[in-house]
Amino acid sequence: MTMDGFDPAQLRALRDLAQLCKDRDLAALSQARGVVSGIEAQLVALDAVMEQMLGAREQKLWTSVPVYLERRLEHWRQHHQQTVATQAGEDDPIRWRQPGGWIAAFQRDMRDMMLAELHQRLQPILGLMEAAQNAGNELNKNSEHSESSESQ
Repeated sequence: MTMDGFDPAQLRALRDLAQLCKDRDLAALSQARGVVSGIEAQLVALDAVMEQMLGAREQKLWTSVPVYLERRLEHWRQHHQQTVATQAGEDDPIRWRQPGGWIAAFQRDMRDMMLAELHQRLQPILGLMEAAQNAGNELNKNSEHSESSESQ
């Protein structure tokens, strides 16, 4: 369990879920290729190419997150030690997790990093969902237009 209450297994499950959603959305768009415009089909193809080109690099970058967080933890610990030394005060562990405490500051950094990662991983899924919605809207417009043309 990490300090912020996230288990590494939970984070892996979240990453797997994001990939599953992306794969499902890609499959839905691929099945609709004959129905949707060429733009949506190109979007699916572009996403596949981007994944091939950037997937390994992106995964390598994500593996550097723990190193970054370790540096942030050390930064906050040193900052705390310097503050205690200059103030010649007591080091009260109870205050470490309270707002303004060094562990609370690190937890905020860790939470922000995890939210940024989640946001980044969800971007392709959100883009595909928006493209699917736009394709559905376009289909509705086309079917309404063809129905109105036939009734005239």
